[in-house]
Amino acid sequence: MQTKGDGDPQPDPFTVRAVDIGGRMLVSVPRVGHVILFFRRDPGRIAVIVVLALLVAYAAIQWIFGAAEHHLEVQDEQADATADLAAAIHEYGAHLRSHTEVIRG
Repeated sequence: MQTKGDGDPQPDPFTVRAVDIGGRMLVSVPRVGHVILFFRRDPGRIAVIVVLALLVAYAAIQWIFGAAEHHLEVQDEQADATADLAAAIHEYGAHLRSHTEVIRG
């Protein structure tokens, strides 16, 4: 049997004997050889590197802004807790004044 990849215009330099075939073809994906050959050459490798670099940059930006946003949320929660504490102290002070007035008569 003579074989040839779809990304190669020439047949493979060898033949395959029928007894050496260990399987059967289940599916054919036309032109996938061209895609594989693209990624084996410099432009394909550069494309992979650029895509990976962009993904890493995107993840880093998301991580940085996510950390900054989390920090702002924590600051807001702390400010709210401080305001709640101040209101509770003020209310407790008013409560103590009322008791002091009762005791003083």
